[in-house]
Amino acid sequence: MTDTLLETGLRHEAQDDGSSRWYNHPDTQAQYLSVTWVTGACMSKPWLAPWAAKTAAQYAVDFAPHWQATARDESRDAAVKEITRIAAANRDLKAAIGTYEHDIFEALLLDLPIPGIPDHLEGKVVEFDGELVVINQEWLDQIADGLLAFVADFGWKAIAAECTVASDEHKAAGTIDGIGRCELLGQEVVLLDVKSGAHLGPEVLAQLGPYKMFPHLWLRSGLIVRKPHIDRAAILHLRASYSRGYKLISVTTEELDLGWEWWQQCRHQVEIAAGVPKKFGRALYPPRPDGSQPPPMVEDLTSYVGCSRAVKPLVAAGFEWMSDVAELHRADVAAINGVGPKTIDALAAVLAEFGLAFRDETRAVA
Repeated sequence: MTDTLLETGLRHEAQDDGSSRWYNHPDTQAQYLSVTWVTGACMSKPWLAPWAAKTAAQYAVDFAPHWQATARDESRDAAVKEITRIAAANRDLKAAIGTYEHDIFEALLLDLPIPGIPDHLEGKVVEFDGELVVINQEWLDQIADGLLAFVADFGWKAIAAECTVASDEHKAAGTIDGIGRCELLGQEVVLLDVKSGAHLGPEVLAQLGPYKMFPHLWLRSGLIVRKPHIDRAAILHLRASYSRGYKLISVTTEELDLGWEWWQQCRHQVEIAAGVPKKFGRALYPPRPDGSQPPPMVEDLTSYVGCSRAVKPLVAAGFEWMSDVAELHRADVAAINGVGPKTIDALAAVLAEFGLAFRDETRAVA
């Protein structure tokens, strides 16, 4: 593959439903799990709870008059809800800023106009590594200066930027920040990952490992091509505190191999976890004279697929055991507020498991 790949838009956007993140295959639309999501799903993150608590506490102190007014004018619960959502809002804002930083990076590497600060970010104040940062032109210039210094110092020649790399074998994909050559490093093809946080954790290796090993690139045009052979990987660490606004950190082959092995183990764990049933276990009661188990109580329906929504409505209607529910017609169950057709089908399946059925269905069978 030649460097003309530079002329083609490459990035595919990841999809996120709150429980997982994935990319859709250009041809089959099959879901390919996000490389970084796979790693994150297997990592313990003990720092998140203290961070969220600290973020909420800082907001409570800094904006005390505001939330006190909310508690007075609306309710205590409204004020608590507002404070507790701050950590999530801060996280989402940082994610949006990260996306914009990469848009700047892509524009600089591909010699495109630098995009202006989006309206939803302009003037926002966010905490980065203990410091409050205002997203404005000065901040934008700092980001751009570090990138421009890197390009000038190392003679970076981009082959691709912000490109989607994928593996059919592992059903996974991710976004590479850059592929190119550095004049100071000869003609080696470099896989470049851009980071701006204060700390580079080992999970970066579990990101770079698969990015190096995955064989394909998905183009926006719908084409799937072979990824260029990668000779080395490096992290472009952008920090305003650095004298040139950046540091280029080389990653060894041994470190990449460890990252690749780690990620494969994570992918295997995710596959195992996907096969674990979300509903499992059954409550045991004293057996009947014939040794069989009686039908479950209504409160036990949370252990049965599709039945959870029926618990509160049935309990509120005065039902304790599923054997009591079996005395009803389907129309009687449908008349209970909060129990829909799909839930009724699920309840019928539970009754059938214990040799029971709704009254009208029992007569129909007879």
